[in-house]
Amino acid sequence: MEPENPVTQQLLTMKEQIREDIKFYFDDFLDLHDRKLWHQLTLKLEKFVLDPNSGPYLLPFFEHFVKTLQSKINPLKYVSIALVVAHQCENSAKSIEFLNETAEKMDAPSSREAHILASMEIASHILLSGSSEGVKAIVEKCQEALDRLPHVETIIYAHFYRVAAELYKAQGDFAKYYNHSLLYLSCINVEDLLEKEKVSRAYDLSLSALLGDTIYNFGELLMHPVSESLKDSEHDWLYKLLLVFNRGEIGKFDSLVPHFSKQPLLETHMESLKKKLILMALVEYIFNQKTDSRVLSFQSIAQECRITLIEVEHVIMRALSLGLIKGSIDQVTQTVSVSWVQPRYLDKTQLSTLHEKLKAWSCKADTIYDFIQTLNPEIVNPQ
Repeated sequence: MEPENPVTQQLLTMKEQIREDIKFYFDDFLDLHDRKLWHQLTLKLEKFVLDPNSGPYLLPFFEHFVKTLQSKINPLKYVSIALVVAHQCENSAKSIEFLNETAEKMDAPSSREAHILASMEIASHILLSGSSEGVKAIVEKCQEALDRLPHVETIIYAHFYRVAAELYKAQGDFAKYYNHSLLYLSCINVEDLLEKEKVSRAYDLSLSALLGDTIYNFGELLMHPVSESLKDSEHDWLYKLLLVFNRGEIGKFDSLVPHFSKQPLLETHMESLKKKLILMALVEYIFNQKTDSRVLSFQSIAQECRITLIEVEHVIMRALSLGLIKGSIDQVTQTVSVSWVQPRYLDKTQLSTLHEKLKAWSCKADTIYDFIQTLNPEIVNPQ
């Protein structure tokens, strides 16, 4: 009599040890494994590990069954299953050890994406343990590997940007966190996130936008679906603060300052926030000017931005150095001639302003057309 397959025997043993309501999975595992239907078996494995009742059994299940399938199933699927199982380890150290073993098995040219996925999850668990040692090196190594790959699955980028954002958050690098977190959100369906996670992500993004020393465009965040979660929540004031900065509304800033006590980072960076708001007020003031009258006096800028006349030139120089505007300063006449304003996302109020400017430009173009036609009709309507 032919001896029974050891994998089959192991599955039968595990089936006897698990709760009744999930035993049906093992009937499918036995059938699909016996028929060597690896793709269908993989799909069934994914359903099993995500079943909330399977948690206590996942570690031995992976050790005694899933590992035997490593060479038979898609490497990315194998690692994705391992990521779920890793959360069943008793602590972060055990999870990292488990994932290190998985990553080592995937360290080959044919499974490079899977190796990146496992490596980034290792970095995530290190950060969850309260440390960041070695995470930067992992992120940089994975970035280099991603740059060399001709095609990368979206799930890989999602994990990469998520973990990189976690690293920059831990380091207090607001601008990098902002950019990588937005990239992460672009790789996933935001509607799949829990409401609590949406609020948390929107909150962190809003803070990083305000505190990032290179971020002077808030429209992209304000137009992102995730920011909607701040409205009518306990953080509604933060959403309103973003609107104030996006429109350069210095007058409304003071009314929101009392909320800063809820977030020490804002209180700590009060001076830099005020300087950023002044720059946003300058950009908004220039944007609202007629296209043929962008020679602005220092006096008008001082009044609009609520600064002293002495401070105006410094503010303009700062805006020029940051690439927010292009133009030239005339110190003799105390004016600045602006030829360009940084493109940015506009809210409905700003779009309405732009609409009126385009209408005015159109009317002016029609007037010039009519004037030329009066002078010389043949130029406009040649035979």
